[in-house]
Amino acid sequence: MGSNPPKRADVRKQPQRYIKSVEVQKRQGAPLREEWFNCNVELNPGLVAIVGNKGSGKSALADILALGGNSQHDERSYSFLNQTRFRNPREDKSIHFKAELTWQSDQVRRYGLSDSPDREDVERVRYIPQSHLEQVCNEITSEGGGTFDQELRAVIFSHIPVAERLGKQSLDALLAYLGEETFDRINVLQGELSKTNREIAALEADASPERKREIEKRRTAKLRELSVLKNNEPKAQPKPDTDPATTKAMQEIQVSIDAARTLVGTLEAAVDAAAQERKSLLSQIATADKILQRVRNFEDAYSQLEQETREDLEALGLDWEDLVKLQVDTEAVKTLHAELANKEAATRARLDTENEESETSRLTLAKQDITRLQNLLDAPTRRHQEYVTAHKEWVDAVASLESDIEDPDSLASLNAELQRIAELPAQIAGHESERGAICRRIHEQIVGLQEHYRKLYQPVQDFILKHQTLAESIQLSFDVRISETNLADELAEWIDKGRKGSFQGAEDGVARIKDIVGRHTFDGTEGLEAFLDEFMQALKNDVRHEKPRPMSTATQLKGNRTAAALYDFLYGLSFLKPRYALKMEGKELFELSPGERGLLLLLFYLLVEKNNRPLILDQPEENLDNETVHEVLVPSIKLAKQRRQIIVVTHNPNLAVVADADQVIAASIDKKHLCRVTYESGALENPKVNRRVVRYLEGTLPAFMKRDKRYIR
Repeated sequence: MGSNPPKRADVRKQPQRYIKSVEVQKRQGAPLREEWFNCNVELNPGLVAIVGNKGSGKSALADILALGGNSQHDERSYSFLNQTRFRNPREDKSIHFKAELTWQSDQVRRYGLSDSPDREDVERVRYIPQSHLEQVCNEITSEGGGTFDQELRAVIFSHIPVAERLGKQSLDALLAYLGEETFDRINVLQGELSKTNREIAALEADASPERKREIEKRRTAKLRELSVLKNNEPKAQPKPDTDPATTKAMQEIQVSIDAARTLVGTLEAAVDAAAQERKSLLSQIATADKILQRVRNFEDAYSQLEQETREDLEALGLDWEDLVKLQVDTEAVKTLHAELANKEAATRARLDTENEESETSRLTLAKQDITRLQNLLDAPTRRHQEYVTAHKEWVDAVASLESDIEDPDSLASLNAELQRIAELPAQIAGHESERGAICRRIHEQIVGLQEHYRKLYQPVQDFILKHQTLAESIQLSFDVRISETNLADELAEWIDKGRKGSFQGAEDGVARIKDIVGRHTFDGTEGLEAFLDEFMQALKNDVRHEKPRPMSTATQLKGNRTAAALYDFLYGLSFLKPRYALKMEGKELFELSPGERGLLLLLFYLLVEKNNRPLILDQPEENLDNETVHEVLVPSIKLAKQRRQIIVVTHNPNLAVVADADQVIAASIDKKHLCRVTYESGALENPKVNRRVVRYLEGTLPAFMKRDKRYIR
């Protein structure tokens, strides 16, 4: 041991880390008749075992020590100082008692047994009541999160060397800093993805069965309209024969009408040409505007990048201009934009009905002139001219109905639309291929984040490998995996389960979503793509039928949701995150039995947690078999007590005797004499304490001896 044992040296070096004693007394003048506590218990800085029969005050002492050490547990986690026992509101006994916790540094904390933890002060002890282990075990899922996940991240951070923390105060802050550029890249890719998804959603809307049926109905209606029109061709009116004088006058008027009709034809062609030219110019102007706006967005992004990077460059002694030089010249686009705008204004003037010189106004006058001239004709000639006009209009109407591609209601347009719909699946497939490629790139970025995670957990992994108990006996290890977070629940929020489709039905729909999500993993692209393919197949087809029926995504969503937004969520992978996983023998916490989980958590608190504040354990052997207690828990406690004070409440002789407790505190209660609780303390070698240990943990010495004789050696 030497002149100064290691434990004694550590106590002198860090006296604020070891509890020296606790004193509990009834408040002066308290009206409570029962005695309960009047004790002063000194504590060894090593392993302290608290033993006793059930209801003897063991857990009471653990609770009192935890409260004095400002454990942040809710009072519901306490075994004794809770509202069903000592703090029962109908007769709150805790208000009558006070305590003093003294540290080896002689710092004293005075508190009442009815007090609550100070949430603004530091937690100076780690308390693990049995209820806490059960709570943590029950909340652990494959998705992570919860109390233990937070503690796991805090412990990993505690093992990272200070210099490698880069001035950050938590693991989350450090990961956010290290992954900042990756997250920015993901945001850019998600922007590209969103554009592609909008195109896919628009094409799907056009290609939907409902859309195709609508076009076919309109086409059928147009065919009926065309049939009616063809059956109503204007009745021919022959050119009349009149006397020569009248014929000459009529011929002169006819010549003027023909000239006017020629002018109308010329002006109609000019108006159509002007309209087409203006349409083209407006399209080019919109394209130029888009280019200019895109450049402005780029300049803004460049400016933001400069602001974000300048401070880091200055830290390295560099200037932004040494890294990037930007030259933007939009004059050519602006000049072209101005030219196009001038041409569009001139073309618009040619179509302006308020402009007397425009082709549109001249066309109106020419048509009016034809009407005026026709009124000068005699009745037979006028009827013939009216027929000529009507027949031309009929011919134009038939042509327009059959072949005017500019008219969205013409048969030519409707036929073209049906042809386009037939070609849409191939276009959608092309965009889906592009979307899949972007999704894989996003997944690659998320997988890349794993390297940051692995690098940060390496110090704690190295720490584990140094301990044979952890490395060999139970093969404790860390890993990082990509996992989804609440994916099934979030997807269920998108679907209107009252509508027809694979996910119809409040219960059946949610069950199908959970089934699809639950059968896939997301670490690799194969698992991710298998999930996306299966979910999209169920979304685009009602798979409840033996022969799946095609469905439209948009018709299955809630009213405020869009197909494009759903695709952004699915393929943008915001539900995927790297997550730390603590494993035992290759299995994660959620895959272990309740007993295995409890053991793993105990070992985590005993050996992996780097903080060396006192550790108080309330019956850690609960749900563990004696072999595991002896082979795993005992060596772990013996190892942990070398660097921190361990206080354990136990009914198991392995933890008090085999673990070589430095001090045993035997608790007892005299219910016949005012519920007086006493604590007798000493080493195992103390005969009085030894007898109490044998009685409480072995069921008396004769019982122990009888068992000893029956065992075959």
